[in-house]
Amino acid sequence: MECGPVRGYEMDKLNKLTQRLFSEGYTKENYPDNVRPFAPFYGGFTYRPETLYRLVFETPCGLLVKGSHLVTGTMSFMGIDWMPENNNPVVTCPHFTGAPCERNHPLLRERRGEILHCACHLADRPYSYEQSLEKAHAEVWKEADTLFETLRLQKQGRACKHRSRYNRMEKQWRMFYDPIDCAREGFCRYCDVLQTELSPKKGNVFYDVKISRTQKGVGLFPDETVVSIIKGKKLLDSSASLTLCEAIVRCCGTQIQDKEESRSYRERFFDPTYTMQVQNIRAERRETRDLLQDLRDAAEGIKIVQAGDMQKAAAQNKRERKQAVQKKKIARLERLLLENGLDKLEKADQRRIQKLLSVERISDLMQQQAPVPQTKQLCFYESAPISHTERM
Repeated sequence: MECGPVRGYEMDKLNKLTQRLFSEGYTKENYPDNVRPFAPFYGGFTYRPETLYRLVFETPCGLLVKGSHLVTGTMSFMGIDWMPENNNPVVTCPHFTGAPCERNHPLLRERRGEILHCACHLADRPYSYEQSLEKAHAEVWKEADTLFETLRLQKQGRACKHRSRYNRMEKQWRMFYDPIDCAREGFCRYCDVLQTELSPKKGNVFYDVKISRTQKGVGLFPDETVVSIIKGKKLLDSSASLTLCEAIVRCCGTQIQDKEESRSYRERFFDPTYTMQVQNIRAERRETRDLLQDLRDAAEGIKIVQAGDMQKAAAQNKRERKQAVQKKKIARLERLLLENGLDKLEKADQRRIQKLLSVERISDLMQQQAPVPQTKQLCFYESAPISHTERM
């Protein structure tokens, strides 16, 4: 059999499985039952899932890999398709060292970040867990669990795995405790860092924002410093345990300040006199207002704005805009219905009318529709009436 192009396809464009089947006498229409039909996009024939599950592959260092581990996809890199059909599928190396692997494919020897891909090939021995990639990875995470217990002892039990990250190359745990993330996720009942049960009572974190800027004077009027306070801003989108809210108040003041500064970047960029300060961070079950303090601030010339009132006003404006747009849509559809009738409208307009108008309203508009004037057809065979003078 020739090794050149086969039935219009170039051999270097076909995967190795397809090349082998063609060399054995199979064709695009006649192929074995353990492969899928010919698909040029994948380079020809590909293994059926049940076939791939029965195959066993081997890494360059001798670790066995089940074929089921390779059904999630393939990789294309440096002009090569790394796939089971090319006898070179890739897996993640379980040995997280910085040195390149000399036994690996030359194009995959250099590590990219923490991940090193190993090019596998079909094994000539049965699968064994004791010599498998699966066991090697399990040992990596078993070692990580042991090292985390060491970290827990160093911190006297105040270590949370959810808030920690493990570096597999350095074999070191680092903890990044952030009660804001804990409050947003909300799946713990006991906090290892705080060493306490989380309160079932829920609340939120509220804070005030004091804004100061200089207003330019006009004419003889000097510049004036304008101060305003937005009170009762919520930090969390939904309520969380008061235990976590109190932890946020204790240790996340700088984070809240940075968040508000990033929001006011535009104002600070165009107005150098604009300053913003977060103050009065507190954990409460619901927003409370200190009316006496508001009166004292107002007496000092400070403008007081309640964040809750701002949200309600914004929601009300949004509802009004939505209602105005809805009224315009209804008015347009009613006009179309009066001018053309329901049957002459496009299908899309008919669906909109049935969705936005009630049956009674549609019936009423159909009755209001102006009747179409009927014109009498002229008949050429009908004789015109004869006048009295013509009879004479």
